[in-house]
Amino acid sequence: MSVKGTVLESYQFDVRDFSDRQIQVIKAACAAGKGNTELKRKLHLSIARQEHNRKKYFKKVTLERRKAYMKPVYDNLREKLHIPMSVWNFFGDARRRIDNFSQSLLPKSWSLYGQDTMEWPEIHIDEDAGHSPHVLAGMPANCVKLPGWERVKQAFLPRMYMEMYDPYNPTHTFNWDTLTLSTFILSCVVGVFHGAEYANRDLAKYKEHEGTVFYESRMMGQRVRDAVYARSLAKYAIRWGWRFGLLYAVTYGISQSMTIYRLEDKVGHYVAATGIATALYAWKSGPSGMMRFGIVGAILGIPLGICFATLGFNPRPLHYYSKVEPYATGPMSQEGMTLQERLLSTERTFETLFLLRTSHSPEINNEEFFRKFVGST
Repeated sequence: MSVKGTVLESYQFDVRDFSDRQIQVIKAACAAGKGNTELKRKLHLSIARQEHNRKKYFKKVTLERRKAYMKPVYDNLREKLHIPMSVWNFFGDARRRIDNFSQSLLPKSWSLYGQDTMEWPEIHIDEDAGHSPHVLAGMPANCVKLPGWERVKQAFLPRMYMEMYDPYNPTHTFNWDTLTLSTFILSCVVGVFHGAEYANRDLAKYKEHEGTVFYESRMMGQRVRDAVYARSLAKYAIRWGWRFGLLYAVTYGISQSMTIYRLEDKVGHYVAATGIATALYAWKSGPSGMMRFGIVGAILGIPLGICFATLGFNPRPLHYYSKVEPYATGPMSQEGMTLQERLLSTERTFETLFLLRTSHSPEINNEEFFRKFVGST
């Protein structure tokens, strides 16, 4: 592959011509010390500037999609509560004034990378698209054509069951990543908070009887107290963390699986999920204990289902529609583009690839680079 008449000194790099994986490879090539170091420095600065501006545009798209998603939810809430339109508009205007005032306190759009010179497309959002079935399922749009059980398998085990699986596509891994990461983070937070409470209690008990203990130095006494606190914190953090993690993971997994299977969100999903979760939590109590805990959990799942399903305040589809889907299918993605379209659409791509070929780095100084990274989808 050769490029004739390419003026490298005046080329314009565009991050939208490459995928995220290719950008990482190009940045690694720019960091190499060999080759045309001056052009690599310019290219690295251009990538940093455009990535910064792309993040700002992405935040703007996320905000607009979040507003479009929540508008029918708020309208539905107003109708159910029979709130007069004048009162609703008064509080809405007050909230907008507070938001505008808080935005005015922030520094102006000054950036270390300079002004944004990239031409981004206008944001056009359909308010009804945020409540489509595939958004509730947290999967790509073509999932509605699949059988229910096949959707569930692809949602939580995409690497095994999803055709054309792409680990870098957030719409393919949304359900699995959300389940595992949220369970881990919330389990750690709840476990540490409960563990700290019990650790403070045990430390206070130890200090009550500490007067009969003699230490060689003040540092030794502080070390023993820290050990008492750390042991108690670790013990109770694990004890409460796995319990909350079990309840949360089972509730999330069952409710989201039923939503994916049926492509609709109902109160019964959360009633069944919380009932099964609390019954599993009380498995040591025997069948009668599991039955009692299951009934209590099912009752607690009713307000959760009303909030998430009936009123529409479900954070899962909101997060998917506002942050995950636009990144995977919007102007920041290359979905649907062929290899020839990516390589031949702009001359800037050829100029960048030619620049990389001038480097003496063994990772990119051969045709394998173009086949492996540029040809990846």
